[in-house]
Amino acid sequence: MKMICAVVRSSKVDEVAHRLKSIGVSGCTVFSVRGYGDECHLYAPLIHGGHHKLEIIVGDDQVDRVVNDITEHAFTGLEGDGILSVIDLGSVVEIRSKGLEDFHRCQCYSSEKAISPRQSKSLRDLVRQGLRSL
Repeated sequence: MKMICAVVRSSKVDEVAHRLKSIGVSGCTVFSVRGYGDECHLYAPLIHGGHHKLEIIVGDDQVDRVVNDITEHAFTGLEGDGILSVIDLGSVVEIRSKGLEDFHRCQCYSSEKAISPRQSKSLRDLVRQGLRSL
């Protein structure tokens, strides 16, 4: 599993998010962010606004497609288009399920396997199994 973090122009967030949804990305976290990059001018405020950060968790097989789609749909060709990074994740646990036996959608994702809640008695067990795979 990978986390893709992308800082894009605020005007491009909807376009990028709609594209991600259309290719099957099931979720995305969006933050309003401020910062500066290579183009910091004396006449402009030190901290620029107008950008959002998107965090997306995807499987290893989806990374290339998601990265290509984000860069294609966030591109304007102007300075300050943004930046993108890909981070390896050891494991991901869905909090909502709390490890309940009857909640079949819960999975603890690791880079090697998915563990169903029927294989575990509690969230603590799910986390321990996920951490052992690191």
